[in-house]
Amino acid sequence: SGEGWAAFEPQGFATADLIRILPSRVGGSPRYVAFVGGGVDAPVQDPSTATPVAIQPGTAAVTIEDRVNLRSEPSASAAIVTELPIDTELTVTGEPVAADGYTWYPVDVVDSEESGFVAADFLRAAP
Repeated sequence: SGEGWAAFEPQGFATADLIRILPSRVGGSPRYVAFVGGGVDAPVQDPSTATPVAIQPGTAAVTIEDRVNLRSEPSASAAIVTELPIDTELTVTGEPVAADGYTWYPVDVVDSEESGFVAADFLRAAP
């Protein structure tokens, strides 16, 4: 239903920077719970108010989930060029574009000659 509660019992050996309750989109809105820094007393961050860190052109980035769509245009309905595995290395090639409720980055895939757009939700700057 997209509404309700989930209970997690933290273990002494485990921490969580993000726990996402899937499906991640319900009724057009993201639905997930974030625990910042792990632990019982960690503050819960409301993802809708979080300020994403911008990735600058020329920055190395990686995908943070498996099967991330590399699209031909900055649109959720654009053709899928390929699906990228988690930790795929990318180079951001230009400024972000806002479309279809996402921020899209133009990228080149480091280990191939493929290029396209990836939604910011699935990227982080490479370490």
